[in-house]
Amino acid sequence: MTQNRWFSCSTRRKSPKLRLFCLPHAGGGTALYHRWTPFLPQSIELIALKLPGREDRLDEKPYEELDQLAGELVQPLEPLVAEPYAIFGHSLGAAIGYRLALALREASLPAPETLIVSACRSPELWRTAETLHTLPDAEMIAQLAYRFGPRQEASENELALMKIMAKTIRADLKMLETFRHDDAPPLDCPIFALGGTDDPQVTRAKLQGWQNMTNRAFGVRFFPGGHFYLRDQPRAVVQTILSRLAGFLD
Repeated sequence: MTQNRWFSCSTRRKSPKLRLFCLPHAGGGTALYHRWTPFLPQSIELIALKLPGREDRLDEKPYEELDQLAGELVQPLEPLVAEPYAIFGHSLGAAIGYRLALALREASLPAPETLIVSACRSPELWRTAETLHTLPDAEMIAQLAYRFGPRQEASENELALMKIMAKTIRADLKMLETFRHDDAPPLDCPIFALGGTDDPQVTRAKLQGWQNMTNRAFGVRFFPGGHFYLRDQPRAVVQTILSRLAGFLD
């Protein structure tokens, strides 16, 4: 894999059968996904995508427009998507992953083997009357902590981190809250939607709309927990993802 400022790969695979590209939630980075590597077979290489405004790109201006970011990702990914790949995104990352799949199709590049969307409402529901990105920092963070924290609470460490990342979180939220849904033709790849049983923001009904975004197979799976269910059960989440990639396992 070519070194690139967009990529973070904790464990290289010599000859992977498939690359799994992972995209972060609002204000998130790559660390969450690097925890998955021990649960992956040698045939699958995990590449977490590093976005501007976080980690070693903290000084870079974060994107505020979803399709602009998706389009920017096409060129660095082009050499890698000639081989089989899948896309996973959690929350905002799922939205980026979907629009990225559309941008890759527009560039006449191969489709992913599957698109896995986690804790993200279907695209027609992204734009709402509520605009958290317009709130003052303290109020924005308080609303996020209540809506998406475990049991609608956030730890002191999480709150402190959100304060540091407020500029990036605001830009990330703006990408969804200003998105205008279009009638793009369905993707030519399966979509698999994941969610937490206790997530009031992303219910089964709000995940089900993803079925309209593909002309291939569609499935839904729920895990115990809230919006960030995947933090507490990485092995179970990875095993579920692998069940959709059976043809690429050792």
